[in-house]
Amino acid sequence: MKKTLSFFVAILLLNSCATTLLSNKTVKPNEVQNIGYFEPISLINLIQKGNQTKPNDSLSNISTKVLDSIIANSNSPKISKQFKIEDPKLKLRLENDILRTMSEIRKTKKINNIKTSSLMDSVVKNQNERFALCIINSGFARRKNNYGNQVAKGIGIGILTLGMYAPVPIKANTSTYVMVYDANNSSVVFFNYFPLIEKSPVDKKNLNYIYSKLFEKYYNQK
Repeated sequence: MKKTLSFFVAILLLNSCATTLLSNKTVKPNEVQNIGYFEPISLINLIQKGNQTKPNDSLSNISTKVLDSIIANSNSPKISKQFKIEDPKLKLRLENDILRTMSEIRKTKKINNIKTSSLMDSVVKNQNERFALCIINSGFARRKNNYGNQVAKGIGIGILTLGMYAPVPIKANTSTYVMVYDANNSSVVFFNYFPLIEKSPVDKKNLNYIYSKLFEKYYNQK
């Protein structure tokens, strides 16, 4: 599963400077209310000794739980329920469908011709809902003391190169993607992402700020 998630997140990160907010003009923002949501998908890496990056289940689980709490308590948009998927195989299929859909949007920079899968639609309609929110959080953090070691290494390289080159280590980064789709019409009504920033991918204050910004312009449209 980690390989699958890594592949799709790599696609999501392409063209990170492109326009972010995309919305379906046939569905007004004031219609997109009482949304159900899927458990957030998190792929968080930990930079360890030797500056090696590896997927970290603990950090990913923390990211998912923090985002879950933020979404459930949000008023913009108003959330009605979480879609619980107990079957692990079904959950994996669903996550892959969500990732494929969002990856396609990132590649084409359009949502008008993007169709959601029959599985994505059926899960939502079976729970008597129309709209579903999906969110992906990706990023990395460093293990304790790794940042200090990398700073010292950067200073050393700077001295050796007479200041011509001194790499600056990054403590952590976060990039977050969100999509809302209409299960009745198999269409995406909203897509946005928060570009890569040097903030913790598991910090509640940081993720709460990102989540509010993702929807800010959409619901403030006149």
